[in-house]
Order: sequence, then C-alpha cells, then structure tokens
Amino acid sequence: MVGGLTIEDVRSGVSKLRNRVIGRVFKELNLIEQWGSGFQRMAASCNEVGLPEPILEEVAFRFKVIFSLVKDVTKEVLDDKDQRIIALIKDSVVDGGVTTKYLSEQIGLSTRAISERLTRLTEAGYIVVIQKNIYDPTKRYLPAQEN
Repeated sequence: MVGGLTIEDVRSGVSKLRNRVIGRVFKELNLIEQWGSGFQRMAASCNEVGLPEPILEEVAFRFKVIFSLVKDVTKEVLDDKDQRIIALIKDSVVDGGVTTKYLSEQIGLSTRAISERLTRLTEAGYIVVIQKNIYDPTKRYLPAQEN
C-alpha cells in the first residue's frame, strides 16, 4: 500500500495518489468523482443488494478486492408472507410438516412462488426440508431447531 496506508484507512476513505498527474487527468475527464470514496461506494452497493461487503487484502506489493456473489441471507427482512409461512410450518410440527401445495393454498401464491420462498427460508436457516431427493413429491418442511 502506498505511503503507509492500511486496510482500515482505505475502508474509512483515506487515500494517497501514486501518480498525481494521472489522478488529475482522471478527475478532469470526470472518470472519478472524488478521492477516497471508492470503498464506501462499493460497500454501499453490496449492502443494497444483500451481498456482504468486499474483502480487502494486501498481498505483497498488490492490493486485492474480493467480491462475494453469495447473498448474506441473515440481513434479509422477512415480509408478511414469509412470516406466515414460518408460522404455518411451526403449527404443523405434530403433523410432520407441510407441503408446498398446502402452503400455496393457505398463502394464496403459486407453488412456484412458494418454492422460491421456501428455498430462501431454508438457506437462511429458518426452516428445514425433509425429502428423499430433490425431486421428492412428498417433501415436507419443518421449523429449524432453535439454539
């Protein structure tokens, strides 16, 4: 990193130019907005779409930014339909869980829309799926164990 900058400096918006001439040319051509705003803008963009903030690494004389394309499902907010699905699943524990079709009828969404929500809720750890294989027509959903 140039001039003793640290990763934390970069995260907080501190920057130092390696080449002032090139920096000024980029600024005059409106290819950059201002010095030191890049990381905050990258982090804000990632947060807007539910992705984790980029990882910054210093490797020898290089600087590396790693973006994850895996959504951080712990940040997702559950809407009313998600909460209703979870409630119906919790109420069905004694019956051995619920099916996609049952949830579709109760919530008023297509089975495809319910399946997408169930996948997201399963990945987030709110529910678990009991199935023989991915195409099992008798698969059922149960609430996840709370720790």
